[in-house]
Order: sequence, then structure tokens, then C-alpha cells
Amino acid sequence: MEESSKIKNTIQRLIPHLRILILFPLLVGIITAIFTLFMTDYYKSSTVFYAASPDLSSPAPLSVSQEKVHVFGSGEDMDRLLAIAHSQVIYDKLIDSFKLYDHYRIDTLKKHARHKVLKKMQKHYTVRKTRFRGIEVIAEDREPEKAAAMANAARDLISNHARVIIKESQLQTLNNYSDNIKLKSIEVKGMQDSLSMLKRKFGIIKSESQGEILATHASDVELNAGEIAARLNKMRQLAFPVDSIRNQEAKLAGLTQKKKLLDNQLEKFNEGVEIVEALENNVLLANSQLGLLKERHHQLLASHSSSFNTLHVVEEASIPNIKSKPIRSLIVLASMAATFAAFLIFYLLKMAWIGSDEE
Repeated sequence: MEESSKIKNTIQRLIPHLRILILFPLLVGIITAIFTLFMTDYYKSSTVFYAASPDLSSPAPLSVSQEKVHVFGSGEDMDRLLAIAHSQVIYDKLIDSFKLYDHYRIDTLKKHARHKVLKKMQKHYTVRKTRFRGIEVIAEDREPEKAAAMANAARDLISNHARVIIKESQLQTLNNYSDNIKLKSIEVKGMQDSLSMLKRKFGIIKSESQGEILATHASDVELNAGEIAARLNKMRQLAFPVDSIRNQEAKLAGLTQKKKLLDNQLEKFNEGVEIVEALENNVLLANSQLGLLKERHHQLLASHSSSFNTLHVVEEASIPNIKSKPIRSLIVLASMAATFAAFLIFYLLKMAWIGSDEE
């Protein structure tokens, strides 16, 4: 009861001041409303996009069983685009493209002019993640057409700069491939020269079949020589004419010499065939590696020369027809509420002070 009585008493004591509590906030509201009429209207426009997968800028795999190519990028790809969106490169290009020094009326000759224009631009330029894991670029300006143009231009600048970064990385990789191809070509040439020298030294033409051919040929010559030797003995026993015997002896001597030559060739072949085959395998492997390097270089060069997406646009920035700020009604209501609260607190404190003095 005592508490209720205090509240009732406070209200009764406020009633004489009720007129001031109502009129002053109304007066402040009217003044604020007039003031807001001189405030500049701003228009906001935004564009939404998703990060593209790096797979779109990579050469196709050389193997037949290639992995699935992703179209949309991951969270890391989104973070890279966000970092680019807030980079000085993008800021500088937007400032130059839209002549923001003139637009914001900042004298370029004054000290800290760049800092001022950056601060002003960042106030009206926002890049953020959406709740659907996309990226939204928001531009705000006094002119609705410029707001839309800035948002779309910022998005395109982000895309182009991301592409430049990827192409620079590809160019560095291409240079590395070119260096590796040169080194591998020199290595293959040296191995081929060594292989040719070894083949000449050991008389090897074709390592896979030459040994078998030599062995077969030597066996045939030995067999023929045996037949002629047996025939020659028989001819001597039967007292054949000397010319016929000499003819067979000449054939036997030729076959014997041929057999000796074939044995020497086969011996040299067997001595060097393992070395030659090992070197041939190394040359084959090195040529395969060189071919793979050249193919990767060719694919990467084609990718570097082509255009590829770094982002996927979901929504273009359109020209807004409704201002984003100032919200004049909210400003007026807030000023009236603040004035009413201030006067109310003032009178309550005043009454509390007077009450304590009376006691």
C-alpha cells in the first residue's frame, strides 16, 4: 500500500509538468524533422555471387579415370575472394574508376587525402558472407545508378584480380615446366648418345632379338661346317680328285672363320647386352617423363591462354528506387523519445531532491 501510494503521489506531482513533457519532445521532433530534410539521401545496391572451384582453371587430368570436377568453390576459395575484395588493389581501382576524390569532394593535394577517401569509400562499400555461403558486395551512394555501377564494378574487379593471381601462378608453373623440359631433354640426349656409343662398341643393333639371331646363325654355320668336314673325310678316303677336295677344304675354312667371327660377335653381344638394355629402359622412361612434362606444359599453356570463371554470379546489382538512409521517421521518433526520457528523469530527480529536503 505504501509503495502504491508513493507511485500515485509521484504521478500527481508530475501532472503539472505534463504539458512540458509533451510539448518539448514535440518541439524537438519538429526541429529534428526539419533538420532531416537537409540530410542527403543514400541508395544501396548489392550483387551476390559464389566462389568458383579452382578445378575450372586447372588442366584436365591426363589419366582416363579422372576425378569429378567441382564447379563451386570451398570455404577457402570464398575466403580468398573476400581477401581480394578488401585489398588495396580493388580500393585503388574503384577510386580511380569512379573518380571518388571528386565525388566525395576531397582535395588530392591535402595531407591524408588518400586516408580520407579510403575511409569515406569503406563507409559506403561492404563485402560480407551471406547466410547461404555466398558473397554479397554492397555499394551505397547518393546516386542510385552509381551505387549499382560500383557494386557490379567491384564484383568484376574481384573476379579479374583473382584471375590475374591464378594466371601469374600458372605462368610461374609454366616457367618451371619449361626449365624441367630443357633439363630432361639434355638428360635424354646424353643418354641416347651413350646408348649409341655402347651399341657401336658391342656391335648391338637390336638387343631384343639380335642375340637369338646370332646364336641361331652360329649353330647353322657349325652344323654346315660339320657336314662339310664329314664329306671331306669321306672324299679323302675315296680318293676324290684333288680339286674337289680343295674346294671342300676352302668351304670348310670359310665356315670355320665365319663361326669364329659369329662367336666373337656373340661374346661381345653377351658382354654388353645387359648394359644396353638397362640404358634403353632408362631412355624409354626418360622419354616417357619428357613426354608427360610436355603434355602438362601444353595443357597448362592452353589453360593459361583461355578465360575461366573465378566466381558465379547469382544476382546482378540493380538500380535501387528506394533510399537506404536516412530513415527520417526513426530519427524523429528517437529524438522525441530521448527528449521525453531526459525531461522525465530530470523531474523525477528534482522531485526526489525536494522530497529529501522536506524530510
